[in-house]
Amino acid sequence: YKYKLQAPKAIVYLSPEEVVKLTALPLPSQALANVRDCFILQCWTGLAYADLMALDMAQCAETTASGLRVLRVRRAKSTITHGYECVIPLLPEAEQILARFADKVPAYSNQYYNRALKGIGELSGLAAGQMTSHVGRKTAGVTMLNRGIRMEVVSKFLGHSSVKMTEKVYAKILDKTVLNEFERVFASVPAPTSPTENGRVVPMWKGGLAA
Repeated sequence: YKYKLQAPKAIVYLSPEEVVKLTALPLPSQALANVRDCFILQCWTGLAYADLMALDMAQCAETTASGLRVLRVRRAKSTITHGYECVIPLLPEAEQILARFADKVPAYSNQYYNRALKGIGELSGLAAGQMTSHVGRKTAGVTMLNRGIRMEVVSKFLGHSSVKMTEKVYAKILDKTVLNEFERVFASVPAPTSPTENGRVVPMWKGGLAA
């Protein structure tokens, strides 16, 4: 039997603009609004569905000396011998949702949760494939990488078993991360100009080659 190498599937995630739009979307019922808020919480914490539904703030939340709350969550998929732990600093967007829930995230069955997300996606104009519990987790990973968080930190944030796993899953995102970082650094730097001589570019450094 010959194994065939397949290109990795493109990561499905929401852009920052889509997350903002979804956060502000008026919904016809409180039940749908609660599901939407749970999904947005995933987008800011990277929690998988099982970890979100089992979240016990009294057990896993710590407060740092600066007042920042941090979650230490042992992933539901972990085994006895491999206790993969997420370390999740709670950003203001996540804290706002937890405050609305009084730190008690409502529990939903996987079937109901994803069905409700699909309906919310239709109301917001998003594709069905963009609104699943798994997409919320992917959105968090992409957001952190594109904001310049180091790969090894994102790996711990998501509770991956190794940095290699994070690199494999988010390999396609790295190109955009590189471009974003260069744009951030060089956005305010004026483009260099090279003098010309007889229609040819004059080298700007000693020993350089003319174009």
